[in-house]
Amino acid sequence: MDLRRDLLADNPRTLRALELAAERAGWGRRLPDGAARGIACSSFLSHSAHVIEVSLDERGRVHIDRIVAALDCGITITPDLVRAQVEGSLLFGLSAAAWGEVVLGEGARS
Repeated sequence: MDLRRDLLADNPRTLRALELAAERAGWGRRLPDGAARGIACSSFLSHSAHVIEVSLDERGRVHIDRIVAALDCGITITPDLVRAQVEGSLLFGLSAAAWGEVVLGEGARS
């Protein structure tokens, strides 16, 4: 979190999204054993940040316990569509992380 703050010193809108997501997620608060928290942010036309909390069950399977998202997309005409876009992109990203595949080098397929 500190590194991201430093890197975003000249990007106040993304920095504010990062700080808001961290605050709402309780960044820095201790999690139970077997749980972890990660944070990410981006800025490309919109400014967003996400905190995800995950845990392992007794069989070693990963569970997504919570996602906190903060977005500054500027003027919003239809808030429900913005919310749907954010939720859909989260699901798309989680699907890619869970089941996607990137093959480099000689194993690449065309």
